[in-house]
Amino acid sequence: MSLLSYSTEGKIGYVTLTNDKQRNALSLQLIHEFEALLLEIRKAQEINVLVIQAEGKVFSAGHNLREIDGHETQEVLHLFNECHRFMETLRNMPQVTQPLLNHRL
Repeated sequence: MSLLSYSTEGKIGYVTLTNDKQRNALSLQLIHEFEALLLEIRKAQEINVLVIQAEGKVFSAGHNLREIDGHETQEVLHLFNECHRFMETLRNMPQVTQPLLNHRL
């Protein structure tokens, strides 16, 4: 099951976090799906703006603590390294990126 959806409207791309049940927590699965999607979007010259939004009341609860608590240090470091790479990909997007928090820009 995908934790994201993507749609476009004109020159605007919309990424929606769709795991409201887990408060859109940054799991390793979400990080990998999101980064792969960003790498595709960055090639889309017809998209000028990327809006990031979420289903539910919470944009994102942060890291999924179930993937941190009780795990070996190396596993946690792997998660944080993957997240760092994802955040750098997001930060370096050629499109303007805008989060939509509480359903408002």
